[in-house]
Amino acid sequence: MRKGTSYICTFVCKQFSKCVVCECCLMLFLLFAFPLPDIQLQVDIASNPLQELNGNHSDLTLREKEWLFHQHGIEVVYMANPSRQKVTAGTILQRCLTEITKFRKHMNRAVCVFKAGLTTDPVVRFGFYRDANYERMVLLHVTENMGVAQVLEAALIAPNLKQVGCGNEKFGGEGPLCKSLHGKTLHFFYVFGARADQMKPIG
Repeated sequence: MRKGTSYICTFVCKQFSKCVVCECCLMLFLLFAFPLPDIQLQVDIASNPLQELNGNHSDLTLREKEWLFHQHGIEVVYMANPSRQKVTAGTILQRCLTEITKFRKHMNRAVCVFKAGLTTDPVVRFGFYRDANYERMVLLHVTENMGVAQVLEAALIAPNLKQVGCGNEKFGGEGPLCKSLHGKTLHFFYVFGARADQMKPIG
């Protein structure tokens, strides 16, 4: 018997009449003296991006982000690749403006309160607007080009500023200045909306 484990062996022997294999006592001692560290399961983000993200979605692929959008009830109407990469800026602008018009019509223009803008994280942004009682979010376009993003944001907001129900107070174009850890940031153009005739105040 090893000297360092004599006291634990004595305890085990008293409980079980005699200690047949003293190595078992040593293992018991090591387990109690040096417990194993907690083991955390690693989740495959591609199969379930909602797990282990801690609110940081900046470095997911576009496909993974779209999975998240679906889970949070965010609608996507922008064109898929490669079509999105081939169209002109004018086509993108007119398509986005048309989608905003359709959005307002769907929610009833007379009572539709809406905001257009730009974000790098639609899930987080939708959370903020939901807290303000906005109920619907549609993503109009996505791009990696910051310059294009800023100009397009301003071009989307300007013609809507004087529309009934528009919640935008600035012309836009400032754009988010954050970057992902991999140096690749996706900028999403959105429109939020809610009905003014709901019983909750819209912030």
